[in-house]
Amino acid sequence: KTVKLDASLNILWTATYDGSAHKEDVGRGIALDGSGNVYVAGYSSNASDKDAILVKYSSAGSQAWTAAYAGTEGDDAFADLSVTSDTKIFVGGYTTQKGNRDFYTVLYSSGGTKTWSDSQNGIANRDDEIQQVVPDGLGNFIVSGSSVQSATTQDVMTTMYGRDELVVPNNEVVDVPFIENHGQKLDTDGDPVTGLRYYSESTCPNVYLFDNKISYVFSHIDTILGSTDSMTRVDLAFHIPGGRTSTVDALDKQDAFYNYYLTHLSTGLIFNCMR
Repeated sequence: KTVKLDASLNILWTATYDGSAHKEDVGRGIALDGSGNVYVAGYSSNASDKDAILVKYSSAGSQAWTAAYAGTEGDDAFADLSVTSDTKIFVGGYTTQKGNRDFYTVLYSSGGTKTWSDSQNGIANRDDEIQQVVPDGLGNFIVSGSSVQSATTQDVMTTMYGRDELVVPNNEVVDVPFIENHGQKLDTDGDPVTGLRYYSESTCPNVYLFDNKISYVFSHIDTILGSTDSMTRVDLAFHIPGGRTSTVDALDKQDAFYNYYLTHLSTGLIFNCMR
């Protein structure tokens, strides 16, 4: 149930959400936008598990829309949220994947459409749950929560998501965007790869663009302990005669949120392709 009070704690309106299964529905986070609309994040129970739920109410208390995320492997839930200046909703919680809970973040449009999502598995490959979402005032978001390390210990895991620019090649055949590198890509020593201009990690192979070369990274990685995992990098260098230089330029840019932190595998193994 969501309740709006005035300054004297008089009830102005109440709104109740009852999921389709008519079971336990819990709101865990609440936020307002600049027009006074109310957003409530939490979970809705069904016959077998929990689904993450986001509900929007108008400033008068009428339900405007709901957006649900229902994974296929177990419970999913939202815990906290924040609204951007352009009325997008950044929500954090957890999703169940491969037997454990992982950090899960979603960016919704003002109309309730999911425009981006990301999951993050902690280094111990155990349960990780976002409990707080905080804007940093610069358009970025910091999420923090518990990360179980062993049967008896847990740590606090914190991740920053930054609004970055996607670079879309001016070629209708190439439909994979590239991310501009502003220092978020690190080598295996933890130092920024300053020569890297753009990269795409949603392709196979991964592609990394420098001014003087293109690096392709191929990998075979699985979760079977007895099998061999492999990773290979192939560099395609540019030969520039006459002392001329080459430059990689962006063609078209779009905004999106991307993880500024080192990527890691679902098995909990840290890796970085560039060195």
